[in-house]
Amino acid sequence: MIEWYYITIAAAVSMGIATIIEKYALKNVHASAYTAAFSIIAALFSLSILPFANLNIGVATWIAIYILSILVTASYLLLAKAFRHGRISVGTAITSSMPSLFTVVLGFVFIGESLKLYEYAAIAVLVVASYVFLARYNNDQSDAKGKGMRYADILIGTSLLNAIAYVAVKYLIDVGLDPLTYVVLSQLFVALNMCIYMIARFGGVKEIASNVRQNAVPLVAIGVFTVGYRVPLYLSISATEVSLAVPLLNAVFIIVTVLVGGAIFREGNLFKKTILGLVLVAASYLLIV
Repeated sequence: MIEWYYITIAAAVSMGIATIIEKYALKNVHASAYTAAFSIIAALFSLSILPFANLNIGVATWIAIYILSILVTASYLLLAKAFRHGRISVGTAITSSMPSLFTVVLGFVFIGESLKLYEYAAIAVLVVASYVFLARYNNDQSDAKGKGMRYADILIGTSLLNAIAYVAVKYLIDVGLDPLTYVVLSQLFVALNMCIYMIARFGGVKEIASNVRQNAVPLVAIGVFTVGYRVPLYLSISATEVSLAVPLLNAVFIIVTVLVGGAIFREGNLFKKTILGLVLVAASYLLIV
């Protein structure tokens, strides 16, 4: 049997690639329509694992999965907005470190996952390093007052939503939900939610169809890598504590997005951000040893 941390690393690499492609594709398109388009494509790809899913689940579980899909939908929208207007090396560093913090805390409070003293120290390092990223980003902004704070709010809000979803899914898996079943159903529900959002907000789905026509290749790539990271991620969460899987996921994710993504998009202060990213990696590593 493959160790959980190998599966988690594979998930992190796939998630990082999807994020880099998304950042590149979002330069000239509407974030909401683009997110809706790739969510639908990801849902279609998720159907490939439907034969391995178990749909014989209770009504309460169906409802719980749908509620979690609303959190995931909100996270997708917020993250797309953040990457559309912000810097990938800053945004991914925050949305990687903060979910680790929130997940560990929520995991302790709600499902009883306990920590050692040095792990609490590692969380403190994550918080401080994350603050440095936010402070530097805010200082780099020269346009509308408060834009940096709104950007920070988006990142922190997304991090909290992700952490809640991780811990809730871990609980559902512990009480008998198959992780592949969750991936398929949640991805289908997210696609449904995005269609409802686009109809309610913009009066139709024409923008989704337009995005698919104009950006078919990156959309398909993101869809593939999205399913490609969600499957191993939830398999690893089913095999170990969520307080271990999420920090490792985010540590590797930082390496992929800050070093590779930051270099691709030629973002400023990349060396300093890399050093801070490595600090986050080291602190996250302390949470899993």
